[in-house]
Amino acid sequence: QTITAALHGYYFEKTVRNMTSLANPAVTAAPGDTLRYRLRVFNVDQNINTVTINDTLNLTYFEALVSNVTISTPAGYNAAWSFDPGSGLLQIYGVPDLDVKVGGQLVVEFDIKLRPGLTNGTVVSNQAALNAAGGFTSLSDDPYLNGVADPDTPGDEDATAVVITVPGPLAKANPAKTTATVGEGFEYTITVPATPTTVPLYDVRILDMLPANLRFMGARVGTGGAWALS
Repeated sequence: QTITAALHGYYFEKTVRNMTSLANPAVTAAPGDTLRYRLRVFNVDQNINTVTINDTLNLTYFEALVSNVTISTPAGYNAAWSFDPGSGLLQIYGVPDLDVKVGGQLVVEFDIKLRPGLTNGTVVSNQAALNAAGGFTSLSDDPYLNGVADPDTPGDEDATAVVITVPGPLAKANPAKTTATVGEGFEYTITVPATPTTVPLYDVRILDMLPANLRFMGARVGTGGAWALS
């Protein structure tokens, strides 16, 4: 049997990619990571004329600067953008008009950097608003969260969010024994980080200063890839 799905309505989606970790779609991020947001308007059978998109980025979480803004408009239309570093408002608008006709598509991408110092577990949530002629309004939906929004169900659009995940401290332990005689060998196990995290660590170096009453005998990597030991 062949089943044909008949699309109708329109789709206004917002997704996010972590340009630091390259996770796409991004679910987590670390303070200071650069995020790339993608806004997509796909029109199946609606009248969407004189389009503007307002995307307010919370400057509590983001640095007041957007970069690498690209706009792909339907044929025959041009668009521009502006960003207010005071309010965090990114606006996309037509020059002079921007319509998304039936079967047309508008795609906007931009980069913005998370502020350093964000605390572990912080949810950075964001949702754009689309306005058009005739009082047409819509909020963006993240299709990776609860699936694609149903055009027949107003209000089921999901905001796009990442969770700040900060790697915890390393751990150092002597799992084999707690006492040793003079001249007896024993080992330490160092785990970085102590609890596995979904955020990548860059330029990792482990330094362990041995006291004078210990003599280094050797080291090996348990898990985690190839490391240079000295």
